[in-house]
Amino acid sequence: MTRPSRSARFLTRWAGAVLVGVLPVIAPHLLPGQEPSAASPEAGKQLFETVCVACHTIGAGVRIGPDLLGITERRERAWLARFIRDPEQLFRERDSLATAILAQYGVRMPNLGLTEPQVESVIAHLGAAQAAATTAARPALYLPTLALALLAAAGITLLALTLGTKRVEIRA
Repeated sequence: MTRPSRSARFLTRWAGAVLVGVLPVIAPHLLPGQEPSAASPEAGKQLFETVCVACHTIGAGVRIGPDLLGITERRERAWLARFIRDPEQLFRERDSLATAILAQYGVRMPNLGLTEPQVESVIAHLGAAQAAATTAARPALYLPTLALALLAAAGITLLALTLGTKRVEIRA
């Protein structure tokens, strides 16, 4: 696996820093106006797609922050709730997990100002997404792309062999 160039890493961190600076300002305007009565995965999905998806994915790889697939199995629910609700508090307490995440990704998670029911909804969505990912069979999405790439490579090779031949006369 190749490492991203130094400028790509710089741009990623710069974009992350800008996003972290802007997100707490715009997050209250993006959140739904009414509080969910219970921690529902549907409300959590809406919150995740509105606020969290800029930095995180669930099973689609790392963005600015970590991929959250299986996070409800790797971390305790109470720690997740504290980190989602007020990550700055954990950084001030020098929580070992929070500082390890900061060291790995280089960008602090912003305090999004979520309420307790909203935090519980996001955690419920993360748990439901994990359950759905383990029960659903994932189609091989890369096969059509691979087939198209092989077809294009074969076509270019045939074109190059046809047009690129050079006639050479040998005189005795």
